[in-house]
Amino acid sequence: GLSNPQGAGEREGVRVAVFDTSPFRRPGLLEFESKRIDPPLYLRVSLPEPLAPVRPAGPTFDYSDHGLFVSSLVHAVASKSEIHLIRVLNAQNLGELGTLVRALVGFLGLDSLQPDSSLVGTVINLSLGMLDEAAPGGPPWTGGMAPPRSLPFGMTNYIAQLDRELKSTRDRRLAKMPVVHLETVLGAAWMLGANIFAAAGNDSDTDPPPKGPKGPRIPACYPFVTGVAGHDRKGKRCKFSNKGDIAAPAGHISPDDPLLDREDCAYNPDDWLMGLSEVNAPISGYMYWMGTSFATPLVAGLAARLQGQGYTPEGALQEITSKAVHPNPSKKDPALGKGCAKAH
Repeated sequence: GLSNPQGAGEREGVRVAVFDTSPFRRPGLLEFESKRIDPPLYLRVSLPEPLAPVRPAGPTFDYSDHGLFVSSLVHAVASKSEIHLIRVLNAQNLGELGTLVRALVGFLGLDSLQPDSSLVGTVINLSLGMLDEAAPGGPPWTGGMAPPRSLPFGMTNYIAQLDRELKSTRDRRLAKMPVVHLETVLGAAWMLGANIFAAAGNDSDTDPPPKGPKGPRIPACYPFVTGVAGHDRKGKRCKFSNKGDIAAPAGHISPDDPLLDREDCAYNPDDWLMGLSEVNAPISGYMYWMGTSFATPLVAGLAARLQGQGYTPEGALQEITSKAVHPNPSKKDPALGKGCAKAH
């Protein structure tokens, strides 16, 4: 039910920041245009150098297209939004907190806050996450403690100092940055008016817990972040999806199943989401994928579309949740939160 026919009623001016992987290799800034989508996708790409190396334990799939795929789904829903792709994950879909926090601080301008600073008109898409035990070093995760309703004294100086420390520290200590820094930065962005959406995670069909799906990953679990779960084409929770605050289409089977058959055709195309590709499908430019990573940009794009129509950040979120539906109203699935997001 998520669609945007020709960006109906949407105005320009809203920006969506996708913090993810990137298929583009050249460091620095670049602009990318794809006319495979109508209207064409214009993407502003930032490729900061990672602050600490992160290597997989063994061979992995090349996830370079992940961020482009996510960005194309945002565009499919909010075609007039200004979309930024900021690389914070490597080709193995791995990263560390130092790079993500610094990228958030830099893009959002949190190192130069003024009394009248505002992030209204900014939507953050985080199709990434970590488990509590996956955040080593420093104090443990704070459990999603809500930030104060106003910026605490010294927040500007704190964030500026944090950024200076990150710029001058380029070693493995950054991989052990306390996750509370991510919570602080996202909390500040939320207080300044940003809408923040994060993937709930795809952990619930691997060693499933006895009492239902697992809870959302960090940062989807924070109270000021909308965690997005995945539902299938029948409106039921995808078996791999963790719990979320709301749900959107994410596929039908496990994301670990093979993408293509021996003839390079997708298994059951109706079970998948389709988005842009530069690395894995360079000839067609499209590929199939599934997971809560791809449910998230559908909701983030909807928030951007609504703000482009004149909604406030709070109003956009309220509109999304108020129109969400459960496929079986008499037996609502709490793992889907408010229900399945609808664009109409």
